[in-house]
Amino acid sequence: MSKLEKFTKEYSIMGLVRDLKNGLINRDAEMQRSYVWGAKEQTEFIDSVFQSSNTYIPPVIGAQSESEIEIKGKLEKIIDLLDGKQRSTTLEKLINNEIKIGYNIKPVVIEQEDGTEKTYIVAGLKWEELPEEVKTAFKANKIQMIFFKGMTPEERDRQFIKLQGGKKLSNAEINKVRIGSTVREFIYKQLATELWTKYANISSNREVKFEAMQQVLMVMTNQYELSGKALQAFSEDSDVITDSVMEKVEQATEYLNEVVKLIKKYSLPTELQSLSESEVEEKLDAKALKKYLRPIDYFKKVNVPIIYNNALKALLNDVSAEQFAQFISKFFGNISASYKRLTEKGCSESIRVKERTEILDNALVKEFGIKEQQQEEDQPETNQETPESTITTPKEPSEESTNDYREETQSILDIISLNVAS
Repeated sequence: MSKLEKFTKEYSIMGLVRDLKNGLINRDAEMQRSYVWGAKEQTEFIDSVFQSSNTYIPPVIGAQSESEIEIKGKLEKIIDLLDGKQRSTTLEKLINNEIKIGYNIKPVVIEQEDGTEKTYIVAGLKWEELPEEVKTAFKANKIQMIFFKGMTPEERDRQFIKLQGGKKLSNAEINKVRIGSTVREFIYKQLATELWTKYANISSNREVKFEAMQQVLMVMTNQYELSGKALQAFSEDSDVITDSVMEKVEQATEYLNEVVKLIKKYSLPTELQSLSESEVEEKLDAKALKKYLRPIDYFKKVNVPIIYNNALKALLNDVSAEQFAQFISKFFGNISASYKRLTEKGCSESIRVKERTEILDNALVKEFGIKEQQQEEDQPETNQETPESTITTPKEPSEESTNDYREETQSILDIISLNVAS
């Protein structure tokens, strides 16, 4: 077991921004919160830097990770920020001309070589608009970093929560840390796929997406209560997320990644469906391109855990991604009143989540002629646990039912194509 050590390093403002840019300092470690500062907080901090001789600037806190990056031909350990994301991001945004200095900032007074003082008004300006003397003075100011070596993931998570204690972390932000590094890293791996970055109709806020993926894991382990309290309890007792569960969820993610691309393909006019994505983007006019690139309407938070659970059943029963794309588009294109009612007020209640799951599962069974699993006593003896909701291998649909299926789904896809073309 490595010994925990603490180190202090003094950075210039530009030195800190440089190491953020080159990746030596990682402010987006998986337990981190989103950037939430507005103009008021940004300006107050920028003012503190300008007035650093008369104010206290708290140090940024980090933990050395096992990951490495090459800097000037030398491998360096990456430091994950535990505290200081808002401050460091504000500095980088200012220097990159992404934000303006607010109007509630004091004039900047700079002492000249002859002992006189020169005053500059910086309110309302971007970095590129500041006088060079002001930029030089700002960049020369110092900020301390305290970082730890030899911290375990559990120690890092505990330290992060302590440091953020007075920062009004949301329940989602706290749950993300409590769930533990293994599950948290797994969730962020899923969220990095195109399924989540391009096609999911969910807020870009990383905590909201994290919570949605957390709910997927809960439904996959037959936990249907998805309320805030249930999410917290799940985060504090995530041992139910075994390697086997994560493997199944990863399979479902890969499968759905194929499915959503096919859904997008089928939303195009027939003559464009054989083209690559880049070729399609060249062919469509601005209005049609906007429709093509937007997220899939029904792939939203209330449906995501249900779709994941259903997709895994389809995958395990040899339903192709193409078949499932057509099935799921047809289901949500003509959504039943009973399912819709269950997505309204109180949709996170256990009974409502379970009923939505059963409605979609029953539709899958009916669509592909899948036989439900027989009673346990009829099953051969096995040492492996079999989930109650497992479905056996589907029977081959008849030619007549297949033709009916194609005609029905084609009519829906024709409607989608007409909408895009218009």
